[in-house]
Amino acid sequence: MHRILVLAVCAYILGILAVRYNLLLFTLLFVGGLIYYVLVFLSLSPYKPVSTVLIIVLFFSAGLIRTAIVHQKINNLPPELGQETVMLGQIYAEPQVYGERTAYFVRIKTLGDHESDFKALLNILTPEPLPYRYGDYLRISGKLELPKRAKNPGEFDYRRYLERQGVLVQLNVRPDQVVLLKKASGNPFLNAALSAKNRVEQSVKSILPKKEADLFNSIFFGDKGLLTAEQKEMFSALGIMHVFAVSGSNVAVVLLVLLGLAILFKLAPLARNSMFVAGLLFYAAVTGFTPSVLRSTVMALGVLLAQWTLRQWDFYAGLAGAALFLLLWNPLMLFDSGFQLSFVVTWGLVYLTPLLEEALSFLPPWRTYLTVSLASQVAALPLTAYYFNIISLAALLMNLLVVPVIGITVILGMAVFLLALLWAPLAAPFIYSAGFLISILVRFLEWAGQYPWVALKTATPSMLLILSSYLCLVAVVELRKNKDISTRWFKLTLVFAALIFAVYLLPLPGHGKLEVTFLDVGQGDAVFIQTPGGKKILLDGGGENFAGTYNAGERVVEPYLTRRGVFTLDAVVNSHPDGDHLDGLFPVLKRVKTNFIITPPAAHFAAGYDEFLNLAEKLGYKHQELNRGDKLKLDGEKVVMEVLHPGDRPLPTDKSPDNNNSLVIRLTYGKVSFLLTGDLEAEGMAELMSQGVNLAATVLKIPHHGSRYGYDEAFYQKVSPRVVVFSVGKNNFGHPAPEITGYWEQEQVNIYRTDWDGAITFLTDGQSLTVNTMGREVRP
Repeated sequence: MHRILVLAVCAYILGILAVRYNLLLFTLLFVGGLIYYVLVFLSLSPYKPVSTVLIIVLFFSAGLIRTAIVHQKINNLPPELGQETVMLGQIYAEPQVYGERTAYFVRIKTLGDHESDFKALLNILTPEPLPYRYGDYLRISGKLELPKRAKNPGEFDYRRYLERQGVLVQLNVRPDQVVLLKKASGNPFLNAALSAKNRVEQSVKSILPKKEADLFNSIFFGDKGLLTAEQKEMFSALGIMHVFAVSGSNVAVVLLVLLGLAILFKLAPLARNSMFVAGLLFYAAVTGFTPSVLRSTVMALGVLLAQWTLRQWDFYAGLAGAALFLLLWNPLMLFDSGFQLSFVVTWGLVYLTPLLEEALSFLPPWRTYLTVSLASQVAALPLTAYYFNIISLAALLMNLLVVPVIGITVILGMAVFLLALLWAPLAAPFIYSAGFLISILVRFLEWAGQYPWVALKTATPSMLLILSSYLCLVAVVELRKNKDISTRWFKLTLVFAALIFAVYLLPLPGHGKLEVTFLDVGQGDAVFIQTPGGKKILLDGGGENFAGTYNAGERVVEPYLTRRGVFTLDAVVNSHPDGDHLDGLFPVLKRVKTNFIITPPAAHFAAGYDEFLNLAEKLGYKHQELNRGDKLKLDGEKVVMEVLHPGDRPLPTDKSPDNNNSLVIRLTYGKVSFLLTGDLEAEGMAELMSQGVNLAATVLKIPHHGSRYGYDEAFYQKVSPRVVVFSVGKNNFGHPAPEITGYWEQEQVNIYRTDWDGAITFLTDGQSLTVNTMGREVRP
């Protein structure tokens, strides 16, 4: 408790959190914690009381100031945002190739007719290889845009991810919008590191098949971008994704090789330590300065410094020092999953292993290998569940089998790295050996990964549950250390900790209200409904992009359901078989158990439902057709889902027959109702009004994304909503039409749009209605 550096870093982190989230809350937490420390522990501390308190306060203040400076830079966006302009920039990092695009991190030097200095992500949209490299100067013509933010609850926030790297804007351009002005080398040290990496990668690719070459380069250089989406999912399920994050084991191999060279050449202490520092920094540069490798490198340098100065190395002070170094450099790194996992797993290895060693003392000495792996898995579990919604049941076994193979591969990789730089043919035997190991490993992992029991999906845990998990681990270890505490208290705490960890496997509790969430799936519809009694229904699932590389059901809807802990749907409803409503349901049906499939009469839509219903039948799901007059009573009779359209015969029309035969559903709970209209257009609206059905609703989902073909004031007046929702994304159709948005503005009705507000969630107890969004943003 008296490691002053650890306390100081904790104070610094609270300062970061105060600026990022809530200044008052975290300041009160800091003050409360400081008072508790002064009253309970300060008298036992070997440090001077006034100096200790002053240092802690100064570090908290430093966290506030450093983070505030970074936030000020984030908010200082270029005024040309959203405008077509010409700019001059220099590539300052290694290019990343992602199939249909190549991403370059560029420092913009001039913007329009004036000098500038900010970082941008340049996406050049082409599958063809491009000649631009680190250090090159480019002239770029394009539009500066904000990166995509999180538009649905729990979604990965790409904008925040880039902000952590100091990148505030992006450009998406064609190859003809970029001109190479000048070749340059940039920073000589980084340029040498990237050149060495490129030479080794090309040597490996020239010998090994693509799959093995990509995996080798991923393991040795930590380049996860070389992994396919399927591989990432499989490795996460097996609990071995960490082997592709360059960290302590890789750095240890580098140190061993450097130590061997120092012994071979009989280097003096100064030359030896200088080589260690240069070698570690060079490897960090080669691997892209990721949080995990930086943590390992800083700690390794700390060990070297302690040995050089003849001081005793303290693990926890070293871990805190590494965190402080990285967070002083970039305080936003605190929110990076790689940073968090790297530090938590390293802490767990040292802190939890002695307890596990004691618990498994009946095993032979090889148990250390087991306890170390188990300690890392337990320490990582809360964060793994939070970031990846998965608890790997096979992780312990897989790590026991896989980590030694990965260790050998890293050692071979070090030999490949050194020899390929000298003369590529020398590295060939080691490349073949590594490729052979990787090929066997991949076959084994693909065999193991085919079984669904290897991992359990879990809902995204709350921050309270994650904090409680780590506090329980600390309590268990500290009670075991304290011999004055009775065994009874230790056992009770152990049982309580086990119960806390069991909560990760439980479904999230309901809120006892009707929830209707309009997900942001771009240009399309997807609505999640949860009744007060816990019935879960999905209406539509978004669609695919024109290139077929993005499916909203796979990328948005199914991950959203997983984060919510929805692994079984009571019903999947499709309004009509247009792609932007139906295509996203295919991956949902394959991944989420569904009790019922509901559609309008399939005969109304020619062969539009054939493929969808064939999939449902193959999966064993029941299918039910609904038309006007049908009612589904949910939660007894509290919630009623009434079908208003189409009739048992299709509406005869030559204009948009699919749209005009969309399911129109009126969802009612108490005094609150929702009118969900699919892609209905004017003819369908006229048909509805002629039937004399009750159209009144509290919330109206605007038909057909706000198409001008759905503009009908008489229909709007019949509905008379308090709130309207546009489910709309970037499109070439002019949705929503200005006359429709103008009408509702004139009527002073609250307007929500998924393209502006992200996911829109309504909660009602049958009397009142509340609305939550992801925050409104109207882009220039």
